[in-house]
Amino acid sequence: MRRFALVAVLASLLVSLVNVGTASAHRIDESYIYVDIFDSSIEGRLQFNAVELNDVLGLDIPEDVETDATAAAEASQQVIFDYAAENFAIGGDDVPFTVRYDSVEALPTEAGNFVILHWVAEERFDAVPDVLNVTYTAFFDEVSGHVALFHIDNYWEGGSYLNESDALNALVPFSASNTSQDFDIDDPSFWQGFKGVVRLGVDHIKIGSDHILFILALLLPSVLVFQAERWQPSASFTASLWRVTKLATMFTIAHSITLSLAGFGILELPSRPVEIIIAGSIGLAALHNLWPRWANREWVLAFVFGLFPGLGFAGLLADLGLDRSNKVWSLLAFNLGVEIGQVGIILLTFPALYLLRRTQFYRIFFKVGSVILALVAFGWMIERTLDIDMGVSSSVDPFFVTPRAYVIMASITIFAVAWRQFEASRGMLIDPASTEASAPAEPDDPDRVLVGAGR
Repeated sequence: MRRFALVAVLASLLVSLVNVGTASAHRIDESYIYVDIFDSSIEGRLQFNAVELNDVLGLDIPEDVETDATAAAEASQQVIFDYAAENFAIGGDDVPFTVRYDSVEALPTEAGNFVILHWVAEERFDAVPDVLNVTYTAFFDEVSGHVALFHIDNYWEGGSYLNESDALNALVPFSASNTSQDFDIDDPSFWQGFKGVVRLGVDHIKIGSDHILFILALLLPSVLVFQAERWQPSASFTASLWRVTKLATMFTIAHSITLSLAGFGILELPSRPVEIIIAGSIGLAALHNLWPRWANREWVLAFVFGLFPGLGFAGLLADLGLDRSNKVWSLLAFNLGVEIGQVGIILLTFPALYLLRRTQFYRIFFKVGSVILALVAFGWMIERTLDIDMGVSSSVDPFFVTPRAYVIMASITIFAVAWRQFEASRGMLIDPASTEASAPAEPDDPDRVLVGAGR
């Protein structure tokens, strides 16, 4: 029966993984126009496929993603800049901007290498234009069927950040028959921008597998109490919920402190050491589950280790350029989004853990889960320290892609209900830690057994 239940839930998880796929981001016959709008300036980037650049301009940029194309693109950057200047123009309210190209870099994608051109409009303005006027003609004459996709990437008052806006998230196509378009952006609002950054914080938690695993490492013992030199099930739902609340609160306080300090430039650390420490914190939290040193005070770990994710969050906000305007509100909104995402993870995970806490199965799950979390964490540490790819993220990330993650958690919760009922019907459930540990189990009460029974 146990083996059958385990096989069934594993099969359901595998089916969910197979049936829910991910989308392709780039195509070889497409180029991309991204725009960032700030209070007094506009900048952005163009993305050209290396294959088309080579064919149209006679360049020799590596097309295989296994080869770094940045050096070759930099060697030919003036030629690429000149071609872009001839085929891309942007203005506001029918007044053209003077576009200056600053740099190029390579972007490996599933469609091969792309070359990114970073550009800045030299004009400064007191108010954001009501309408953006964009003209784009690159590759249309030379490449049949070529399409360019336009996107307003970052715009506080429009609520758009890293392609996450609901209002502005469409990739608007340009083609040989549609080379000039106007984009109406004259309906901005503070709350639209605030909601956009909140949504960005939520999404960052949803796709941040390292942050999710850290929360899971802290949640595993939240339904237990360390007593008599071993982990035992907590006495009640209220006791477990209080432990989770303390963990979440201390984690929130910790990363809010470092996010604010880093966001205002008071505390700055290179991104790689921060990412290494974040991975290490997951491993240490998981190992603490196996060899507790702050037993029943896991909130201390949540606070200490929670300081470092805040630095990682700040790095993301810095990449968005949000420090140029609305800094305080950006930090507040992003932090709120992170908390919403964190609460979502707890709400999805905690019920299954609570249901399983008194089962013999949870002892195994707790230990095996902690070992797996530690191995993943230390794998990330090696990758981030040595700057190599051992496939850790590619193995872990698919489990957290929505809606796949929801299917997995629903399957685990159903399994938790069924397994608890299975053990209860056989008198295998472990007494909560607050009851008399030495009291014998009543033979007619299958929900009471000796603490540690079944060992």
